Amino acid sequence: MKTRQSVIGVNLEVPNIQIGKICNNKLENLIETQIDQGESQKFILNKIADHIGDLMSEDVVGIGIGLPGLIDLEKNIVTEIHRIPSWKNVNVKSFFENKFNVPCYINNDANCFALGVKYFGKGNKCKNVIGLIVGEGFGAGLIIDNKLFSGGNCAAGEFGMIKYLDQNVEYYSSALFFKNVHKTSFTEILRKARKGDKKALKIFNEYGHHLGSALQNIILSVNPELIIIGGIVRDGFEFYKKAMWGKVNDTFFTPSTKGIRIEPRALPNLAVLGAAALYYDEQQAKVLEIEKQLRTQAEKEIENLLKNVEEGIFIIKNSLKFGSQYSAQLETILESKRLADKNFINFLKNKISNSDITTTKNYLEMMFDDSLDEKMIEELNPLDQIKVRFNESAKAKELMFSFKRIRNKNMKTTELFTMVKDITKQVELENKVKESEIKAKRQTEWVLAILKTEPVMMRDFIEGIQNEFQSIDSIFESAEQNKQYEPALLNIYSSMHLIKGNASMLDFSFFADNVHQFENKISDVLSKKKIMSKDLIELVNDYSEIKNAVYEIKEFLAQVGKLNTQIKPESNPQIVKSLENFVDKMAKEKSKKIILQSANFLEPDIPKRLQILVKDISIQLIRNSVAHGIESPKERNKMGKEDHGTLTLKSKKNQKQFSFSIHDDGRGIQIDKLKTKMQQKKEWKDINLDTLPDNEIYKSMFLAGISTSEKTDMNAGRGIGLDAVLKKVEGHNGTIEVESKQNKYCKFSIVLPLSSNN
Repeated sequence: MKTRQSVIGVNLEVPNIQIGKICNNKLENLIETQIDQGESQKFILNKIADHIGDLMSEDVVGIGIGLPGLIDLEKNIVTEIHRIPSWKNVNVKSFFENKFNVPCYINNDANCFALGVKYFGKGNKCKNVIGLIVGEGFGAGLIIDNKLFSGGNCAAGEFGMIKYLDQNVEYYSSALFFKNVHKTSFTEILRKARKGDKKALKIFNEYGHHLGSALQNIILSVNPELIIIGGIVRDGFEFYKKAMWGKVNDTFFTPSTKGIRIEPRALPNLAVLGAAALYYDEQQAKVLEIEKQLRTQAEKEIENLLKNVEEGIFIIKNSLKFGSQYSAQLETILESKRLADKNFINFLKNKISNSDITTTKNYLEMMFDDSLDEKMIEELNPLDQIKVRFNESAKAKELMFSFKRIRNKNMKTTELFTMVKDITKQVELENKVKESEIKAKRQTEWVLAILKTEPVMMRDFIEGIQNEFQSIDSIFESAEQNKQYEPALLNIYSSMHLIKGNASMLDFSFFADNVHQFENKISDVLSKKKIMSKDLIELVNDYSEIKNAVYEIKEFLAQVGKLNTQIKPESNPQIVKSLENFVDKMAKEKSKKIILQSANFLEPDIPKRLQILVKDISIQLIRNSVAHGIESPKERNKMGKEDHGTLTLKSKKNQKQFSFSIHDDGRGIQIDKLKTKMQQKKEWKDINLDTLPDNEIYKSMFLAGISTSEKTDMNAGRGIGLDAVLKKVEGHNGTIEVESKQNKYCKFSIVLPLSSNN
């Protein structure tokens, strides 16, 4: 149960005194009396004390007193009171605190009036309020930015003393105006005005003009939201209001008067309520001071925390900018100084991919959307673990960002508490563990593959890869010099495609997968609008890993080779046997039935220097037939074909050339699909492809990026395999021809000259 607390307010408005008891913002008791201005200081103090004693009870926690005079607030001494000659340097505060043993607060009566407006009246929702007491004097209490402003000698707001016309503001703008100018009283003029007396109304109009001038200067000085007029002149507000507003608005600087309210005091006994408010104001000041101290202490603790934490901690505002405070470690992790108020998204640009930038922006906007469940969208965090490159030539960092909503009292997300960790070492350690596991798995695969592969085939495989590596090394080197990245990457792609085909044929699945992933990375780089030097650097690093894997194969081959030779003595190349295994493997992967017929393919006729070339071309063409040509058993049945497809391999040799062909009895070249793909390329966009003969259409198959496959996998979809074949054939001054019939067959015929001058 809440404890009852009361405050006693005293308003000394000579000769009148008001003493009230206030509880729960309500005036419960009020004593009104008068004093003789000529009485002694002691007599007056005791009289006030007696009346306070009448209202005193255990629940009274403080006393507030409003006085019409000058007050030294630092010493709590009343230096002078208007119309009480005996009051000089009176320590009112000490007198009443000793008398009643509760805190006592004193202030100028105008200041108390302003506090009354702020705490009990219409100013409770305003930050800047003026309580203007206009009787025979003209003084104001000022609430500025929710605080009572008393000035150095408690004399702030004495606007009546400002020079105006031939006198001062008080002379023309207080109730004295009616006496000084018209030799009558405010009360008399008010009485006549209420009866409609024209002269009285004219006098009020004149007064309103003077009061408006005074208010205009006050408004221009303080720019309040509300002015409440108290004192006797408030009673005539209706008669001088129009003239007053006319003068107030007659200013060159209209922003100061925009939205301002000027109203007469409506709440009775506001001065005594305001005196009691001295206690509330003091308590609020103490609370604010405690909060300030706690905030300062918390800020110091936060500052110490931010200096010492290992993580990067910062705030993201709803404008997506960095907050003003962040941990010292953040600048180290993000390799940047003076992050405050920088846009977080702009900061990440050129450090992560454009797609990650877009995803991050969308994610942060979702985090500020309170209609979305925070836990649900946490999993969508694109920066949960991300590679960030702060310098084009430097090594990228692995960073982990986490975001938590910060809500205001209305449960609206206003900021995001953000933490970032540098997990580069952790990721590197994890990668080393994974690499060790991968290496062990890879070595097991290699041992098995080496043991079941003919030694000469293994040797050819290594030799073929090394030849491709020499070509790729040269391409990378040229690209770094001439900055022609796209054609270079297309050529590298072709070489890697051949390497992948050979690895698949020998059942080096692990190695083939790595090469396929490298192809994916090349494809991603080629899809960019602009290829940068840093993209090439990353590809070179990945390429080095593939080369290292081949060196490991060579080392294994040296160790296991002797054992393999003992088990399988070296014999002539068995290209056909390897191709048969390759066909079986691909057929299973594609859920197809395929037979390889090679009775008319004479292996001994293949010149030694062409053996690797013939094998490479055969692998790519067989891959093409299995992926694109030969149908599934279900499709073949519908077309009246046998369940199994047939690949036929033939060769021929004369004194000048060696030729061979690969024929499949599949669906043939899908010329309509091929035309659709061609039409998407700019070189054919404006050409009517229906006017071209089929053999011209077939030539497009040998260009990079043309494929009739609907999806990309290990065996098809890149549009690179036949491009690689053509380059190999032309590199040996050979030719390649294509024949096809819809739903019947497709045949590739290759002719290679035997002369070594190529």
